[in-house]
Amino acid sequence: MDFRNVLVRFLEELKRNKSPVISFLNDGIAEQEALALFSRINISPPKCLLDLYTWKNGLYSENINANYLLFGARGIFSPLEISTHLYVLDIEEEIYPKYLFPLFFDSTYLINIDPLSKSFNMIYYYSPSLGMSHPITIYDSLSKMFHTYIECFQKKAFFYDENKYFTEIIDDVEIISKSLNPKSEYWKQ
Repeated sequence: MDFRNVLVRFLEELKRNKSPVISFLNDGIAEQEALALFSRINISPPKCLLDLYTWKNGLYSENINANYLLFGARGIFSPLEISTHLYVLDIEEEIYPKYLFPLFFDSTYLINIDPLSKSFNMIYYYSPSLGMSHPITIYDSLSKMFHTYIECFQKKAFFYDENKYFTEIIDDVEIISKSLNPKSEYWKQ
């Protein structure tokens, strides 16, 4: 299925689940604006990144309780302007390899942007605070990540509690994620 269609289905799923995230999603930016931001940091983005940021440009999160901004990933979907800034800082500090680009504020979810890599377009998870020494693949692609989130919501592995806080049933999430992302190392542990 086309990634743009997956994103539309994901937004419908958020609406069906009365997610507070919806009201904080920024409108997408023009493709030319996205290309200009990537160009400033010498990146030729994969199509899926252009599709993502032209669909929605991250979340408005200033002075908002983080529990209202979660929808599956362990982090907050950042606007492209912030992701490009984080990328430059993180590469300068050698936080992770140059071929990984941050999708979320805390840089725990990264996408492989090296078209020559065997794991091109795969999503990596990285959290040194959890004792991880290096990033590992967690989703087979950006499309698979959002498709996994759709499945998790539909099968009630993801939901919002009575306070509208994002909640997950870890065992169910693992079963769904493992079945939809067979190439990713995280689910093989």
